[in-house]
Amino acid sequence: MMSILDPKKEDGFAAKHSLKLGFTLIEMLIAIGIVSIIASVVTFGYQDGANYYGVSNAAEEVETSLRQAQVDATSSRPSPPNSSDTSRFDRGYGVFFEDDSDTYILYSGDKVDIGAEANRYDVGSEKVAEFSLPRHVKIGSICVGDTETDVLSESCTPATELHVHFRRPGFKAIISNQDDQSIWNAASLTFQSERDEEQEISLIILSSGRFNVVK
Repeated sequence: MMSILDPKKEDGFAAKHSLKLGFTLIEMLIAIGIVSIIASVVTFGYQDGANYYGVSNAAEEVETSLRQAQVDATSSRPSPPNSSDTSRFDRGYGVFFEDDSDTYILYSGDKVDIGAEANRYDVGSEKVAEFSLPRHVKIGSICVGDTETDVLSESCTPATELHVHFRRPGFKAIISNQDDQSIWNAASLTFQSERDEEQEISLIILSSGRFNVVK
């Protein structure tokens, strides 16, 4: 049997229930606020992670370049192709760093003396390659010292330049800074995020030829 409904009552029933299915202005504002807070937390966490990844990646890339120089110097690799004398096998290889810079240089040394001055990147050296650190990452500080403990403490000697040189036959590193004629046993490179200076990682370089990333 079909029932006949009053159209006015039917319209009122539908309108009443349609109102219940909607949201009030306060409810919408609360929802928007919650979504905004969640988005802010996610964005902050992503940025923080990106900053950490940048400095961590920089330390790993520099360590790889140091190992490349170490292997090139101790193997049978001759002078680089752009050298005036590619038949020589007695050239050392090294990596040059500057404080507050986002680049570093892999070089081939022309001198084979044992003094600190003879193992630096200067006019007698040839640039093999220049590398850039990841975006928004720079070398925040350079320190040299006698031990690994020294370069990780306040007793380290600050430096504006760092020359890490390798030559045959061993894997040992010759570590020197700018104007000082001393050869150091240890050095540290601290990589820093330009977006967040608290995000930093240090790479320790030892004269024994070992490298250690300190997070």
